[in-house]
Amino acid sequence: MFCKFCILFALMSTVFSLQCAFEVTSAVSELNIRGAVDKCQLDDHYCITLTNVNGIPGIYATGCSLTAKKITGFGMPVPQIGCFEQGCNFDETVCCCTGDMCNL
Repeated sequence: MFCKFCILFALMSTVFSLQCAFEVTSAVSELNIRGAVDKCQLDDHYCITLTNVNGIPGIYATGCSLTAKKITGFGMPVPQIGCFEQGCNFDETVCCCTGDMCNL
């Protein structure tokens, strides 16, 4: 019985987790990833789009908001970025949305 519960929970977690478009391009590192899907952690409810964050040109990224927080928290000269509501910041370099693949 416990095993059936575990299998059912695993299936439901996969079905109900948010999926976001995942793309990263960077003129500096020549990184170019397009057309991928980022499966979000269960506690992540936002997809994010980042463009020229803190005036650094040539950087474009989309994915789950917690993925962006991990990326910008290590080796990037910008503060950690996260989403707390839908919408964009004042200069539209960070935009957050809810719903599967809403950041296409």
